[in-house]
Amino acid sequence: MELLLIRLGEHHPQRPFIERELHWAAAGTRGEDRLQKKFHEFYSEEEFQILWDVSLKIGSWSVQMDGLLLTERCAVIIESKNINGQLYFDEKTGEFFRINTAGEKTVMEDPRVQLNKHIRFLKQFFQMKKINLPVSGLIVFTAKDCEFASKPHRASICKTYQMVEYLLKILQAFPHEADNKKLAKIKKNDFDQSNPL
Repeated sequence: MELLLIRLGEHHPQRPFIERELHWAAAGTRGEDRLQKKFHEFYSEEEFQILWDVSLKIGSWSVQMDGLLLTERCAVIIESKNINGQLYFDEKTGEFFRINTAGEKTVMEDPRVQLNKHIRFLKQFFQMKKINLPVSGLIVFTAKDCEFASKPHRASICKTYQMVEYLLKILQAFPHEADNKKLAKIKKNDFDQSNPL
């Protein structure tokens, strides 16, 4: 997109769209970097593996997960969202929107829908691989200047600085009954990007 932008004239009608897409991509990368740095504070006495930017495929169904924490209790999908402003989750309508500092409202896709799709995918993926491991998820808002104006009750949603505590709470909710495969073996064999199902 950067090369395309260089080739476009200053007044090309597609230029604002390309600039906006580049801005969002750069913001997403910055948010994922903050997420990974914060994860250095995560510690567990139990064995665990963390994978970043995980792309998996079952047939024509493909997903990309920002992070995947594999533990002896469960797998936790970590979704990073770098959205600033006041954030609203409307429980009645199912809408998710933000209001920026200028007071402009932008309706966006609810990140819970994406996370639920990824959880459903990973459960199916584990079933096909005969891995007996429950799947959960966490949405982390990484923008420094975001504020939750409303938040759903039964969803794991937090800011970057809260992530480690939320992950530990999620793990505590699952009993310790891991598959007999070692996590390192699962990571090596079952998440081999060159070997999609």
